[in-house]
This record gives sequence, C-alpha cells and structure tokens, in this order.
Amino acid sequence: MACVETTETCLDDAVGRADLALYRAKRAGRNRVEAVMQAA
Repeated sequence: MACVETTETCLDDAVGRADLALYRAKRAGRNRVEAVMQAA
C-alpha cells in the first residue's frame, strides 16, 4: 500500500517508497509491516 502526496507530480516517488518499505520488511523477517514517511 502506498499513499501519494498531493504535492507529488511523479508516481515514481510513491512507488519508490513502497518498494523501500517492502524490502525493509522482507529483510526484517516474516509478518512485518514497515512504513516510510518521507520521500525515498
């Protein structure tokens, strides 16, 4: 899941944050939720 900020003009920023959170969760183990609050 990712939130797109209204100030973002490029969807790539939101996808990048979602991707970063996904890989953080995968490295941390099973059944994890990770959040990235700032632009990646």
